[in-house]
Amino acid sequence: MIKLGEEKGVVLITALLIMIVLALVGMAAIMHSSIEINFSRNERLGKTALFGADGGVQTVPTIIQYYALNKPQSFAAVTPSLQAIMTNTNNNFLNIVMGFATHSASDTPATNPDVTMNIQGSQANILISRVFAQQFQGGAAEANAGYEGAESGGGGGSGMAIYYRADSLGQTNQKTNSTVEIVYRLIY
Repeated sequence: MIKLGEEKGVVLITALLIMIVLALVGMAAIMHSSIEINFSRNERLGKTALFGADGGVQTVPTIIQYYALNKPQSFAAVTPSLQAIMTNTNNNFLNIVMGFATHSASDTPATNPDVTMNIQGSQANILISRVFAQQFQGGAAEANAGYEGAESGGGGGSGMAIYYRADSLGQTNQKTNSTVEIVYRLIY
């Protein structure tokens, strides 16, 4: 049995054990918070890439309509408002929009984009392919009214619907990627 005067190191050992336990709890809390910070950072980067890709496909109808209706021969002939959002354009893009050329099977938005845009800290690489064209006779209210930007409008003639597929790859500076795909119909 320990006598009253022989208890000299018990308090010190108990205090050291309590400090070790508190240090371990503190380290676990720091590791947990750094993991949470990384999760939130990755989520923010993923959303930035998604918003960039989505912004890219939102501009596709404007770009296709402009190229299909105005047929600019080079990027320099494009309006300043479109040049401001498009930082790079494939030289063969007009031929692709008009259906005179196609992409190779290995083309992707990352390897050979038709249009490159910078959108709020994200780069959007867009690959646009003409899928098919369909001739139709009047009767449909949207075709006769020139719905979706067609300049025709008016009574019961015929028209042309051209379908395009656009893949937009949003990419952040930290190489976080997100892809959005749309199908767009242009009616003449």
